[in-house]
Amino acid sequence: DSGSLEGTHWVLLTLNGRSPLAGTTITAEFLEDQISGYSGCNSYFGPYVDAGALQFEEMGLTAMACLEPEGVMVQEATYIEALRGVDRYRLAGDRLEMMGESSEVVLVYERQEVPEADPADLVGTEWSLVTLDDSPLDEGMTITISFEENRYRGFAGCRHFEGDYHANGGEIRFTSTAMLEDECPGAGNEYYIREGQFTDSLTWARHWAIVGGQLEIQTVRGGVLLFA
Repeated sequence: DSGSLEGTHWVLLTLNGRSPLAGTTITAEFLEDQISGYSGCNSYFGPYVDAGALQFEEMGLTAMACLEPEGVMVQEATYIEALRGVDRYRLAGDRLEMMGESSEVVLVYERQEVPEADPADLVGTEWSLVTLDDSPLDEGMTITISFEENRYRGFAGCRHFEGDYHANGGEIRFTSTAMLEDECPGAGNEYYIREGQFTDSLTWARHWAIVGGQLEIQTVRGGVLLFA
């Protein structure tokens, strides 16, 4: 290898020579002796050993099932299997290649830059959601979020929410979310779907930056929450 993996973040370019399915994102990040990431449907995590050879031991995986896009679960299983078969790697600039025992390149990644940001800039701010994964909110719906130090709260169009977050530079994790009302009287199914999409996106959040007066939160799934 040519450099340490620790502290690096990556997005998968090819799996066994093929690009990931359209609309899917697969990521990997290395912290100390742990790898974690998003494998197209689930989050995965586990220890790794980088000592002459690269080994991924026991991989843990969350237990969601994804129906779309077609083939995403097979792709995820193929990816985890490929990781388990990795023997060594080559790191050159913004490209990471992982090889199996036969020296064949099975996984190719591109470096993911973490935005430069100061978490103190979030404290005391309040934002209104403009778009969620490029789609604007339904007319008449408002979703807001405000930040204190390590706590956030907001309004999801009818119900209020609050929880804990942790930001370190341009990285962010929303570690808990609680809805403050049990239900929203008179709300249609569309409201609950949109609210669920928003709170789900928060749980997948990984990076943030304030750009041109707007707050951008990027999710591990490749989505973006854009706030004004």
